[in-house]
Amino acid sequence: MTQHNKPNFIGIGATKSASTWLWLNLKQHPGIDLPPLKELHYFNRLKKCPASKIHKRIAWLTSRDNANRPWFLKILKDAFKFQTLPEIPWYLHYLLGTFDDEWYFSLFDKLKPGSVTGEITPCYSALEIADIQAVYRILPDAKIVFLMRNPVDRAWSHLKHYLSRIEKRSVKVLAEQTMLEYLNNALFFSRGNYPRILDNWQAVFPEHQIFLGFFDEVLLDPEGLMKRLFRFLGLDPAIHPGLIRTKISSSESVAIPQKIKDVLIEQYTPILKDMSARYGSFPAAWLTQLNEDRNI
Repeated sequence: MTQHNKPNFIGIGATKSASTWLWLNLKQHPGIDLPPLKELHYFNRLKKCPASKIHKRIAWLTSRDNANRPWFLKILKDAFKFQTLPEIPWYLHYLLGTFDDEWYFSLFDKLKPGSVTGEITPCYSALEIADIQAVYRILPDAKIVFLMRNPVDRAWSHLKHYLSRIEKRSVKVLAEQTMLEYLNNALFFSRGNYPRILDNWQAVFPEHQIFLGFFDEVLLDPEGLMKRLFRFLGLDPAIHPGLIRTKISSSESVAIPQKIKDVLIEQYTPILKDMSARYGSFPAAWLTQLNEDRNI
């Protein structure tokens, strides 16, 4: 088997919890070299996209009935917005290569030798234990990075983002009942079910290989968060050239309707009670805020 430059870390989300901001700031460190694309979506497609011939894979990805079609078209569009010439063959290999472990490792091969590298795919947070074991099988030493956000705010931001990027419409046009149907879907709830996410990942990876951060730290102490993460990744935080502070991937500014908020508060209060008991800190503050919002 070919010797590859395997990823040192895997970011698993959570969705709409500053993962793009995190990615851009990781790229600032001189000891880190990353692929052109933040989200590689390998481990959440293992069962759905086995290795196949190129024409079959393209047909599968571009099918109108395939839920991954918007993702494929977005990547194809991004491939033609490259900043440097060397990114062109990388994108072609990413889109058309044989979909297996060797292919995944090869996505990191052209990066600077000895650098820390990895990817951030928020969908990984919702992987089942069997799929997490597949991650561990090929990357047993990988460090797992997980940022969390108040789950009510996260769910609302996720809905706005999903409608805007995937369905090309605004949350403003939806009836409240339709919003609730989206938010009650397992896709949205699973991304904010932090106890289940952590239980699944900690059942496979040792706790010392898992980094937990909070969206609130991005707002209140971004330097402290990144220094803590650099140390976790075995890097010197003192040589970081500075942070990108611009808000990244923001959704349209639409306040959450009170009826929707009330439903989400009831949905996520048990989760936040669990998280508050485990970690205190920001989850405890989120729980306090939910209780205050409930009494408004």
